[in-house]
Amino acid sequence: SCGTGSAASAFMTHLLDLTEDEVTVIVSGGKLHVNCKDDVILTGPAVKIASGIFEGEI
Repeated sequence: SCGTGSAASAFMTHLLDLTEDEVTVIVSGGKLHVNCKDDVILTGPAVKIASGIFEGEI
């Protein structure tokens, strides 16, 4: 699941007056809470899904 997509979906339903200011989005990793009152604020668990090594030059 994607937090960005969840927040965007919650924001759009809020703009369309389909939800209140605060909603809970249930995803495979748990529950995400999105508040759309003034700004879009996403809270919920963060899970490491990958790791890697960058060998290029910065």
